[in-house]
Amino acid sequence: MAANARPILRWSGPAICFILIFSTCSPKVTAPAEPPLAVHRGDQAFHYQDYGSAIASYRTYLDQVDHGPYTARIFYKSALAYYRLGQYDEALTTLDELSQRYPNGRWVQVEALRGDIQRALGHPTMALQAWDGAWQVGGDTDRPALRQRILVTARLLSDVELASAERAVTTEGVRKLLDQQIALREPPPINEPVPAEGEEQASTEQGSIARLEPEALLAGTAEEKPAPTAGNKAEAPAPVPPSVTTEVKPALGETTEVAAASEPAGPAPIQGSAKVGCLLPLSGSARQFGEQSLRGLRLVFERDKDRLIARDTGGDTATAVRMFDELASDPNVLAIIGPLQGDVAQTLALKAEGAQVPLLLLSHGEEPSGHFVLQVGVTRAREVGALLDYAMQKVRLRRFGALYPRDPYGKELLDTFRTEVTRRGGTVVGTDAYAPGGGINVAPAVRAVRQWREAQHVEAVFVPDRAPAVRALAKSIQDAMPDVTLLGTHEWEDLADHDNSLNGVLFSDTFYGDSLRPSTRTFVDAYQQAYGQMPGAAEAQAYDAGLLVRRALEAGASSRTDLWRRLHALGPVDGATGEINLTPDGMRRTLSLLQVCDGKLQEVGAPFAPSPRRP
Repeated sequence: MAANARPILRWSGPAICFILIFSTCSPKVTAPAEPPLAVHRGDQAFHYQDYGSAIASYRTYLDQVDHGPYTARIFYKSALAYYRLGQYDEALTTLDELSQRYPNGRWVQVEALRGDIQRALGHPTMALQAWDGAWQVGGDTDRPALRQRILVTARLLSDVELASAERAVTTEGVRKLLDQQIALREPPPINEPVPAEGEEQASTEQGSIARLEPEALLAGTAEEKPAPTAGNKAEAPAPVPPSVTTEVKPALGETTEVAAASEPAGPAPIQGSAKVGCLLPLSGSARQFGEQSLRGLRLVFERDKDRLIARDTGGDTATAVRMFDELASDPNVLAIIGPLQGDVAQTLALKAEGAQVPLLLLSHGEEPSGHFVLQVGVTRAREVGALLDYAMQKVRLRRFGALYPRDPYGKELLDTFRTEVTRRGGTVVGTDAYAPGGGINVAPAVRAVRQWREAQHVEAVFVPDRAPAVRALAKSIQDAMPDVTLLGTHEWEDLADHDNSLNGVLFSDTFYGDSLRPSTRTFVDAYQQAYGQMPGAAEAQAYDAGLLVRRALEAGASSRTDLWRRLHALGPVDGATGEINLTPDGMRRTLSLLQVCDGKLQEVGAPFAPSPRRP
C-alpha cells in the first residue's frame, strides 16, 4: 500500500462507528447504532446471495427515506444485486435513480459497476466510457482493476470499434491504454496485481474508498458502500449486526437453497443430451499441458465419451474466444472447463459472466471473479499461502529470505511470497536473484544466506525454482547452516531421490501422486491402468473439474443455472487432489505439504509410510 494511502474502513464489531473524511474541514459523521430493520434484512439476504429478497428489503427502505444515512449504499447494493441476477436493465435503472437522488455525487464503485453492466449488455464502448468515469474519480489503488477491465474489453473490439472508443473517452490514462491497443493490437503485460479478496486498500483521490476486482465488485458485502467525492454530502455507512458480519459461512445446503431462489434465468432446459465443453491448448507451446489435462478429463468421462467436446485454443486468446462463443451457442453445453493460461482465463471469465455459462478454470494466475466462474486450478498465492500457513503457524518461522531466478516466473513468485509473509505478520529480511536456466551458483547464494542468518537471524529461505536447480543448494545450506529451513513449491519430490541424508526441506504441491489419501490412490490407480504412466498436477486438477461437473449432471442438472446450483449443493467431494469443498467464496481444498526427512519424502499430516515413486 502506498505510504499516503488511507486504510480501507472495515466492520469489526457489533457497534463500531465509521468515520468518512471528505474534506479537511468537514465534521465527523457517525452512523447510528443499528440500521433500520429493512436494511438489516436486506444485508442478511445479500450476504447469503438471496438477491431477490435483498432487493425487496432495500426497496422498502428507499421508498420510506429520501436522503437517509444508508440511502446511497442501498441504491448501489440494489444495483449490484440486479447485476448478479443478470437483470441488467433494472441494475442501470437503479444506478440512474441514485444519480437523480444525488446529482452531485460520483463514486468509483458506481461508475465501475455501470461499466460492468454495459459490457454484459454487449455495449463495450459504453462500458469503456463508464470505466473512464471511474478512472476520473478513482485513485491509484483502484486503477489496476479498472485497467484490467479496459484491456480485456479493448482486445475484443474491432479496429473501427477501438478507434471509436478512443475518441469517446476523456481521461489521459484510459486514452493511453486504448492508444497502445490501436498501435500494437496486442494487450500490454499487466504488471500490477489485482487487489486480492480481503486485501486492504484505499483511494487517495477525492476521498474515494474502493475495493475492486477484475470482473465483479466486492462491494457487495454488508460493510461496503459507495464513498463520496469531495463536495458531495456524505452519508454515514450502515453498521451491520454481528449476525451479518460474522465470518462463519452458512451450511452448503442453506446457501444453495438461497441461491436457487436468486439465480438468473438461464436458457431453457436442454433438448438433447447434456454436453461439457473444454478449451485447452492442444497445439502450440503449451501442448503438453493441454494434452495432460485432456487425459484427466477423458478419465472422468470414459464411459460417456460423447459428452465431452474438446476444442484446441492453441494458447491464443482470440481463438479461445471464438471457441467459447461456439460452445456457448449450443444450449446442450451446460459447462465449459478450461483454459490453462491466465490471460486467456481472464478474458473468458468475462465472457462466461455475460453469457451465464458455468466456467471451471484450470489456470494458476490470479482468480478472476464472477457469479458463473469457479477457479479449479490452484493459484500461486494459494500454494504459497498454504506453505506459509504451516511454516508460520506450526513450525513458528517468522524471518525469511528468498533466492529466485531473474525471470517473470521467479519475480511473480517472489512478489507473492513477500505479500503472503507480510500478511501473516512475518518479515522478509533479504532477497537475491540469480540467472535462470543454468542452475543456482551455489557459492554466492550460500554467502547471501549466511549473511542474512548472521545479521538478520533468517530462519528459512524460499527458492521458487525446480528441483534440479535447487538440489546442490539444498545440500550446501544443510551442511553449512542446518538450522535454516529451505522452502519451495511444486515439483520438489525429486529432492528425495538423490541424497538419503537431506533434511530441512519443506514445500507445497497441488498434487502428490504418492499420497495416502484414498481418493488420490483411486485416481492414480485408474490413471495408470488407462495410460500406463504416473499422473501429474495437470491431469489431477482437470480430473477434479470434470468430476465436479459429472456429479452435478448425475444429480439431474437440466440447464446451465440448474447445473450451477447442483454443483454448489454437492457438499464435500473426494477428488484426485483430496477433499474438495465449494463455498460461497469459491473452491477450497487442502494442498499437499511435503518434507524431506533423512532423504525420504513425507506428506505432512499423514502417517509416515513413503512409497517408491511409480513409473
